[in-house]
Amino acid sequence: MSGWRVTVDTGRCSGIGLCEALAPGTLEVGEDGHVHALTDGFDQSLLEQVEEAVRSCPTQSLSIERMQTE
Repeated sequence: MSGWRVTVDTGRCSGIGLCEALAPGTLEVGEDGHVHALTDGFDQSLLEQVEEAVRSCPTQSLSIERMQTE
C-alpha cells in the first residue's frame, strides 16, 4: 500500500491559511501562526485537494512526498 505525506517549511510559511481552506482536515494553521499537517499521511482520496493546496501556497511552503506503507 502507498500513501502521501505533506510537509511544511515553517521557515517560509506565513500562516495565510489558503491551504487549510483547500484541504480541510489535512492542514491547519496552528496557534503558532504556521500550518501543520493534521495526519502523518493521507491516501489517494485526498491527493487532489492536497495537490491544489500545494500549488496554491503563496509562499511555496508545502510539498508532497510519496511514502510506502505496509
